[in-house]
Amino acid sequence: MSTLFLITDDDKLKNRLSKGCRLRGIEFIHSMPGQGADTYIRNFAPEVTLLDDASMDGQSHDFIKSLRENLSTACTPVIILTEKFVQDEFRSFIEAGADDYLPRGSKTEVILKAADAQFAKTGKVKRNFEDRLSEFKRYLTSVMPHEFNTPLTAILGFTDAIKAEHKNLSATEFEEMLNYIRESALRLKSTADKFIVYSDVLALNTIIAADETRSNSTVLIEPSLFTRIIHDDEFIRARAADIEINVAEGRIVFMRDYIASVLKEVLENACKFSAPGTRISIQGRTILYKYHLQITDEGVGLPSDFAVRISAFNQYSRDKYEQQGLGLGLAIVKTAVEAFGGELEFESANGKKTIAKLLFKMPE
Repeated sequence: MSTLFLITDDDKLKNRLSKGCRLRGIEFIHSMPGQGADTYIRNFAPEVTLLDDASMDGQSHDFIKSLRENLSTACTPVIILTEKFVQDEFRSFIEAGADDYLPRGSKTEVILKAADAQFAKTGKVKRNFEDRLSEFKRYLTSVMPHEFNTPLTAILGFTDAIKAEHKNLSATEFEEMLNYIRESALRLKSTADKFIVYSDVLALNTIIAADETRSNSTVLIEPSLFTRIIHDDEFIRARAADIEINVAEGRIVFMRDYIASVLKEVLENACKFSAPGTRISIQGRTILYKYHLQITDEGVGLPSDFAVRISAFNQYSRDKYEQQGLGLGLAIVKTAVEAFGGELEFESANGKKTIAKLLFKMPE
């Protein structure tokens, strides 16, 4: 059953739409403005939301923008019901992320027909995402047992050893075992985190492919963003002395919740494939209406077609360089960057230097 969620303080509007939904077999849910409506949408994802602008005390635009900035609500269709039906207001609501715009005095049949159009669009997006997620799950079943069992075996082995020999272990031996346990736990956490983020960006890519108006969120790129990434990631933080940041401020089209995850993956890759003590450079600036970000390392280098071959579960030269993980890191980057109309490129000089180039769209 499809769900229609109405936000209004107008009982007459609520009652007539409730009756119309009941006759059509549509589940109808109502909320007063400011009574956790945004939380309800995030938690229960109704197929269509009707927003009565007259009840929102001038907060309709901000409410819609907040929905669009959150992945769980980015694809929730929003229909605005307004007292005034003028071109400038229509454009402002569409730019904020609304899907349709109707006079609040419209007949119930007209409003529900508009909702039907959004139900159809939501269903198509969900089917596309479910198809892609099913493919992802099929791959996952073949690689996940190893990625979980290896660190779990280490954790269980060392905890059993500590339990059996704790009275005979020296402080140094005890600390070494605890470090192995911690490293294994961090590997498990990293695997789970990457899986969650990749699932999210897969959904994001599907949503934006179906409706480009969903790609209007913006994020400010600035030096402090990279400082936080380095500080928050233990693996990257170990190379902090090698990292040079030369980044000019620039606002890009991207979702705020995922920019740190995407940039962390590129920086982590640079750290992984270069030796400690060698330089890693981060440079960013605006060139011809695009923001160009380059992360350069002096490591093993990459083949020229590497960016084309990036996909989930495909790691670079795993047979040559001992690695752990699912190969999801750069797949996350490529999927997310391209979802927002950007590009991911790699350059390698004499097999000794790698330049990861991320080209981001900027707001018009």
